[in-house]
Amino acid sequence: MRPIKKLLLLALTSAAFGTAGWAYYRGPVRQRAVVRQFTQLDLRLAANNRLAEQQDRTTIRGIKRVVGRNRNNIRDVAVLRRAEQIGFRTQTIIDTLQTLRRQLSTAKASTQNSSTLVTVAPASITVLAAHLDSYVAFIRQFVPNAAPLTQVFATYSKPSEFGAFYFKNRPLAAVLSTFTQVEAQIRRYSEEALMSQIMRVNSEGIFNMIALQAVAESKTVAPGAAYRSQLFLGQTISDGHFQKATVNGKPVQLLYPGHAKVELQTAPAGPAQPDTVRAQWQGVIRAEGYPSDTAWQVTVPYFIVKPTAP
Repeated sequence: MRPIKKLLLLALTSAAFGTAGWAYYRGPVRQRAVVRQFTQLDLRLAANNRLAEQQDRTTIRGIKRVVGRNRNNIRDVAVLRRAEQIGFRTQTIIDTLQTLRRQLSTAKASTQNSSTLVTVAPASITVLAAHLDSYVAFIRQFVPNAAPLTQVFATYSKPSEFGAFYFKNRPLAAVLSTFTQVEAQIRRYSEEALMSQIMRVNSEGIFNMIALQAVAESKTVAPGAAYRSQLFLGQTISDGHFQKATVNGKPVQLLYPGHAKVELQTAPAGPAQPDTVRAQWQGVIRAEGYPSDTAWQVTVPYFIVKPTAP
């Protein structure tokens, strides 16, 4: 299984919050705990979505390069056009999601309270549901088993019910997480659709286009807090290669071939430490016998920022 598919299984776990999560109403302590769960889930899924977006772009560029090497024959050019259309339709629906999410994020910034109960305008959700259904109808050309994105359960199939279940009188953190979860599902469909196109073109050159990349949960971290990121190969090579990963020269565990989790503990702020400190880490993934011993490296900057006093 490719890394992004395993990562996006997180999206499936978030469905549990749709039912058990509404234990939110049992009291202030439970409310805070549930909001923290939604917030943490949202951070993980958002990082995975950025990773998926990078992988989709790498795949489309790979197809384009191979089509060029094959002298732009008609069959391969048609595959490239379909891949580009998949990328365009995916980004269009995600832009719609992110527009709604930004509007709610603005509300969050003004209230500074993720526990606030919100209701997204029914008209906005009706439009969103129509776009989601249209996208699934399109993507089924390439992923025939793609499930509806607006169907909560078998008995919840109408857009109005989709909106009522996820976007009516819900904690703000839960609504924001729902948008991120839906984006994760769209990214998963997009990846599967693009993989179907790879199989239709001479893809020998695509998987040789390997680059090491990193996607952080955030580019800033408070002193004394943990910085987290994902280190991954832009295209996965065979599981048969024995891969090793290091971060700042120290071994880290590969979760599966081509992908490692990065977690760095920052030191507490010293008395003379500036408000913002630029830092960086270096990741390396090695593969034995690809076709000879090979190492991919990446240097990733981040910032240690003192929290602003309330």
